[in-house]
Amino acid sequence: MTKRQARKREGLAKQPSAYWGSLSIALSVAALLVLLWVGMTVRSGLNYHLFPAVIAAAPAAVLNLLSGSASGRTRALVMMATGIAFVAGGWAVLEALASAPTATFVDNQPGGARAEAVVLAIVGAFVGRRLFVDRQAKGD
Repeated sequence: MTKRQARKREGLAKQPSAYWGSLSIALSVAALLVLLWVGMTVRSGLNYHLFPAVIAAAPAAVLNLLSGSASGRTRALVMMATGIAFVAGGWAVLEALASAPTATFVDNQPGGARAEAVVLAIVGAFVGRRLFVDRQAKGD
């Protein structure tokens, strides 16, 4: 084995641990955003409309910023599902605490604040996926 092949193999061996470190940071950021959202909503009783979108985009967006390796579309889809799961978990806590907001962007909106949170979480997840896949396609 040449020195070049050995360096390449060594670089490949380091890559998975860097990815898992980036993933743990991305998930931690999403969890902190959920705690912030729930805490602010319970304390003030207000509806922070865009938090579901930000939370759903956070895992993919943060992983995009931290990861230097190509990850592919499957991991992007997993990050989408993870972001939506974080939003669902936060909403479940709000429901359990009887602090779920009722205000919406539009009066008499079908589905109320729950539907708004679902739609914004899906939009946020797609934004996060778009950021993640675009960077990976460019090879950054």
